[in-house]
Amino acid sequence: MPKNLKIKIVALSVVVVAVLTVLFMEFLRVIKLNGTNSESLGIASLIYSIVSITVIFVAVMIIVKMMLSYQKNLILLNEGLSSITDNIPGGMVCCKNSPKFEVSFVSDSFVEMTGYTKEDIDIKFDGEFFKMVFPSDRKKVEALLRDNPD
Repeated sequence: MPKNLKIKIVALSVVVVAVLTVLFMEFLRVIKLNGTNSESLGIASLIYSIVSITVIFVAVMIIVKMMLSYQKNLILLNEGLSSITDNIPGGMVCCKNSPKFEVSFVSDSFVEMTGYTKEDIDIKFDGEFFKMVFPSDRKKVEALLRDNPD
């Protein structure tokens, strides 16, 4: 789930609880002005607590539902990527566009060709793509990647 969407849901929950708090405080003020007994205050507090907990619970459930939906979509995207990478000749390595070009994905065909799994790359090459490239070729490969980041 996109981070900004989670933030919006949490912010909305906070606003709802804040509004409920203000309404509850106003309710208490009116009760005190009318001289209502402490039993009414206890009931009002209980109602406020139940409503607040319900709002927070609903917000959490919405976030969980959205995260599960996002996770399901991510799994479908990964399956789609796998179906592409499994059917191309050769292997595929995906790297982050960063100074070290950290390896984020290797296809099964890459593992078959090289014998290196993603874990092997993390251990033997510190997870860096350039450490896998033959030293005399690194500058040329780096220039190509930097000139064509996509």
